[in-house]
Amino acid sequence: MSSEFRTNYAATPIAPFSLLELENWLEPFPRHWHDEWGIAVIEAGVNRFWLRGGWYEAPQGSIIVVPPGEIHDGGLGSEPWAERMAYVPAEAMDAIARACNREMQPLVFAQPIIDDAPLAADLRVLHRRLAGAPLSDSVEASELAIRVIGTLLHRHGSLRVEQPRRGEAAAVERARQFMRARRSVRIDLEAIAAAAGLSQYHLIREFNKRVGVTPHAYLTQLRVNLAQQLLRSTDTIADVALASGFADQAHLTRQFRRTLGVTPGAYRKAHATTHKRRAVSVGR
Repeated sequence: MSSEFRTNYAATPIAPFSLLELENWLEPFPRHWHDEWGIAVIEAGVNRFWLRGGWYEAPQGSIIVVPPGEIHDGGLGSEPWAERMAYVPAEAMDAIARACNREMQPLVFAQPIIDDAPLAADLRVLHRRLAGAPLSDSVEASELAIRVIGTLLHRHGSLRVEQPRRGEAAAVERARQFMRARRSVRIDLEAIAAAAGLSQYHLIREFNKRVGVTPHAYLTQLRVNLAQQLLRSTDTIADVALASGFADQAHLTRQFRRTLGVTPGAYRKAHATTHKRRAVSVGR
């Protein structure tokens, strides 16, 4: 099986990501450095590399974190290996850190190899989502990046996140009311967090814990419910999409089908048929 090298780029409101995917890779990389943070998940084999004057071996399922400017090499084993890598600019990583705690903090990792299977799974999801179709919803894009990268910084790096304090329930309720009042317009996670009085990372955690879904999932449900109401009118589906806060008709269709199991067009047709039957019944 031949080696494969794929690259991609994803711009999100919180950070731009350069994405790399290697499969069945055998070619070693010489010593070099990047201006960005490198965050990788080893998908197969072992990546043997030199960093900070020492040798490391990252097995399948492990996470590698390489700070900007750190000279390293890679792929020096004798067997093929595979990885998913995301390069995050230093200023973007700082922005993610500030989304977790508004105080500026130095970002340091004690070790370059991290063994954390649940976080590795989340990083794979992040990589796949960013490498796939563009994320139409800014709240979803920010929430995903902050939740996953923020957890990496907090759990294994030097980042201190905001600690729970009294008034969390009221803060979450403020976020809910803010989203309810603005479900028909485009808003971002930063604005929701500001309305709640929490950092974005803290909002995601507290909202999920207290409501049972993330802010993005809650906002999407509000918009789908509004779209259901509007689809009973004569507006076009494209107009309904914009009036209910979605980026476009395709965005509405994806979320509507994911939530209700039918497309907006099928929902409208079914509602019209039911309404017509009721009208005929009443006429009799």
